[in-house]
Amino acid sequence: MSMKLQKNYNFFRKCYSKEVPFFHVIDVSDSVLFLMEVGALDPYQQQVKIGIDDGQEKLKICLSIIPLPGDSKNIVNSVKRVFIVGIAAGVPEKNENLRKMLGLIKIQDVDCVVTVDIKLALMLVGKQSAGCTYICIYCNGKAPYDDHDQESNTLGFLVENNRKYVTAGSILKDSRDFQNVVDQPLLTGHAPDVKIIQIIIPPELHLMLGVVSKIMKALEDLVGKQFILDFLQEIGVTPNKKWGSALNGNQTRRLLNQVGKLKLGLQDRGVYSGMPFLETLQRFNKVVQSCFGQEREDGFKESIEKFSESYRCLGISITPKVHIVMDHLVEFFELRPESTAGLGYYSEQAFEAIHYDFLKFEEHCSVSKDHKDYRMKMMAIVQQYNSLHMGC
Repeated sequence: MSMKLQKNYNFFRKCYSKEVPFFHVIDVSDSVLFLMEVGALDPYQQQVKIGIDDGQEKLKICLSIIPLPGDSKNIVNSVKRVFIVGIAAGVPEKNENLRKMLGLIKIQDVDCVVTVDIKLALMLVGKQSAGCTYICIYCNGKAPYDDHDQESNTLGFLVENNRKYVTAGSILKDSRDFQNVVDQPLLTGHAPDVKIIQIIIPPELHLMLGVVSKIMKALEDLVGKQFILDFLQEIGVTPNKKWGSALNGNQTRRLLNQVGKLKLGLQDRGVYSGMPFLETLQRFNKVVQSCFGQEREDGFKESIEKFSESYRCLGISITPKVHIVMDHLVEFFELRPESTAGLGYYSEQAFEAIHYDFLKFEEHCSVSKDHKDYRMKMMAIVQQYNSLHMGC
């Protein structure tokens, strides 16, 4: 059995010069009901997650149906539980492309949460790129994030700011007067008073990588790059390129668990100025342990408070990802008082893993985009891939 996909000949444009087809399910809500029926799932005991990401030169919209939090024995983030509901090759991650794609699969008809990286989250809420003034997707605060009166972004607040921006003439240089909401938010189907943090899940993997990278880069400036690289080699971590952005999730967790060894190395060299950075990493590791797993632990609020206090004493800038950890994780969990799930339950990692998984499958049966039967072949490939995940 397979979900039905249709060829869509309303083409997307890449750089306004090349047309590519978008293959998608006819109605994502029908697909969800179909998958629940095939899997004999109780719809009242399931959570629908939507993931959007560009990988292996294909922009994909995926969904996963996972059991509600409570049964820690369930492996809820396996790539084998992910289904492709929309895919287009060579289409850049842009607001206008996402608007068309999400509209065609009728995403507004599905009660779901969304797990994406920060770049895509900004597009979903209608904001400018990472360099804008009001970069936080969850609140109206801005760097250096020392305003304790910041308020949560709601869908209605963002829509209204975009309306005012358009009414004022859509002048880009003035966009910060309208919270940098230069495009209409794409999160349709929700009430205006719904907070964005209730829809877009804080991205567990990207937060962990971003926070650790920021602190380690500051430490590198103190002790030298070679010392850091030698330490990473000692603990079995080999970056693929410039180390800061090259560590994956497992490598970053290993680094966090080996900070004690790094402390000894600094003591041997007499570099005591680096100790506050390592103390902050250890406190962040407590945050990871208490609320980045499948279940959050008691004391996670205290862990976040101690990390925040330690980080602010470092004298380095608070990045958007650090800000989310400091100011929005507690909010996220408090909005779900009936659940003890940690960020790992909602993790984006399965959606990240699908790129390589689909590539391996596609290599055995794919045809060139220039082939006369490409559209039919590609649609069949996605159907076959989804069929293999039925009942997993």
